[in-house]
Amino acid sequence: MVTGSKADLFKVDTRHECVGIGCRSWYCNDCMVGKALALRADLSKAVETFSGVFMLTLTIDPKIFKDPERELAYVQKKRCVAKLVAKLRDNPRCKLYTDRFFCIREFHADGRVHYHVLMDAKFIPFEEVRDAWGEFEPKTYQRLAGDNSPRFGSVRFTKKPFADRLHAARYVTKYLTKTPDEGFPEWVLKRRNRLQRYTVSHHFWQSCGVDRGRKDPCPACTEEVKRDEVSTCDPECFCDKCVGEAAPSLVAMREADPTIEQRVSKCCSTSAILALEEWCREDGEIYTRRKFLGHVEQSPSEIADQFDVTVGGRKKRFTLRANEVNELLGDDCADDNEPDEPDQYARWFERLDRGLDRPENWQHERDRRHAWGRRF
Repeated sequence: MVTGSKADLFKVDTRHECVGIGCRSWYCNDCMVGKALALRADLSKAVETFSGVFMLTLTIDPKIFKDPERELAYVQKKRCVAKLVAKLRDNPRCKLYTDRFFCIREFHADGRVHYHVLMDAKFIPFEEVRDAWGEFEPKTYQRLAGDNSPRFGSVRFTKKPFADRLHAARYVTKYLTKTPDEGFPEWVLKRRNRLQRYTVSHHFWQSCGVDRGRKDPCPACTEEVKRDEVSTCDPECFCDKCVGEAAPSLVAMREADPTIEQRVSKCCSTSAILALEEWCREDGEIYTRRKFLGHVEQSPSEIADQFDVTVGGRKKRFTLRANEVNELLGDDCADDNEPDEPDQYARWFERLDRGLDRPENWQHERDRRHAWGRRF
């Protein structure tokens, strides 16, 4: 028993659990679901601050760029989606409340990318969006005679209006929970640098009052980087000779970093051993605390076969006995029944009595810090 200033804590039970350490990649069929559901919960809170919801689907003419990777590099460099929303905001015919937007990148089997943009708007004329999107077509692109296709690409509206803002958040995030029938394109899986599956407007989460755990960069990170050499390449030119300078994401690849495919292949290849401690207060409330015990260079399936345990769930989570934990991590690893920092738990319960903390937040933070913090 640990006695605090306001609460007496009793350890009721201690169980041990083995869980696979995921790759936490947006391109993993197992990890993407949990990440998408967490993002959906935050986006649902964000869209509640919208005065209206309006969704666009933007595509790019495949004849303009030779491959999808150059196409994506051009859209990123020119900030096409953000500048499109800014153009519509300044257009008096468009009824935009703010310039906030949430954009999903959907990869198709042919390697091309579709952009689903959710905006804080009431009404946008189709011809205005079509003309504004067409202004991003590269000036060096020569159209063939008789080519009547939309400039730069096509624009589509959602077929049916959303029932409410929550419906809009669920609809747009569904693209993060599914993969193409033939899998992600090869150029995506072979990529070494980071490739996000969604983008947001500047200060989107802060303006919506949603805390996603990101902090403003320090002054040292925001200082302008001085370069010894200045590129003379025309930013509008995307020929074979100039593409290396015009699209830095194609050449600035860190060879030491694993590719997305290599990272996904190692998902749940190692395991974390956790201790689930149940604490009871004098008023009868029971809280669970997860404590990181150790890291094992074995997959959950291998550990389950070793001890003849049934594995289930996306993370292959299952319960272990104390002697099994000792066999994996060493002697007496699962025999420590006393808390590491008794005063810390007493102070936390004191804060809980005053309504300063919530049990689910505390448990999530402890789980993240102990189970995943040392690994990632």
